Amino acid sequence: MSKRNKKKHEEEHPDETWLVPYSDVLTLLLALFIVLFASSTIDAKKFEQMMQTFAIEFNGGGMSGILDGGVKPIEQGGKSEKQIKTEDTAKPDVAKSDSSNQGNIRLNTIRNVIDTNIANNNMKGAIGTHITEEGVVIEILTTALFETGSAKLTPTAKEIAEFVSKQIEPYSQNILIAGHTDNEAVASSSRFSSNWDLSAKRAINFMEYMFKINPKLNPMNFGIAGYAQYKPLLPNITAYNKRENRRIEVTILKDR
Repeated sequence: MSKRNKKKHEEEHPDETWLVPYSDVLTLLLALFIVLFASSTIDAKKFEQMMQTFAIEFNGGGMSGILDGGVKPIEQGGKSEKQIKTEDTAKPDVAKSDSSNQGNIRLNTIRNVIDTNIANNNMKGAIGTHITEEGVVIEILTTALFETGSAKLTPTAKEIAEFVSKQIEPYSQNILIAGHTDNEAVASSSRFSSNWDLSAKRAINFMEYMFKINPKLNPMNFGIAGYAQYKPLLPNITAYNKRENRRIEVTILKDR
């Protein structure tokens, strides 16, 4: 081929090798704008998804180093997303602890008020209080509430029921009345089928008498329980212990 023809041929097919680095530069610029755009948002989850998508797209173009390992997680106020999630998870525990402390303070306050009223009315030998996981328990200690095998309130039991009704009146949002028996089996001639039946009826009679004597109590806030002989104060081995176990407990339940 003559020099003239060769020169003409070269003019028809110019050198295009410059296009390769040019395309790499464009790719780098595109990736840079993507990173800048994603970094300008505060949604770390969307950013991560976007990065993964573009990492796949550019993985064959030498961009895996930039997109896979060159970008740190977005931080909000100097804290990483992981730190923020950890702190958010811990917040309910703090709130729960504060709520529990406030509940305990309330229960102790209620108990102190009732104990003061018990002392002022010379009822220490008949009524006591203590705090359990359920709430403030008003425990009726007198042995003269019920006769053996009976759910009928004695005159003493009625006096105590009237006193207790006044103590729980300011806190009667959620009250449980529990009845107990000794371990003596009910007589075959009894109107009660079992000690379960007897203990529940004792709780019902005590509760209904409080409603009768104190109309300010709201029956919707009350419940009853019968524990038969299975939660004794003392071992059922003497007549005195058995009298102690025939009792009523009134619990001002914790706020739920």
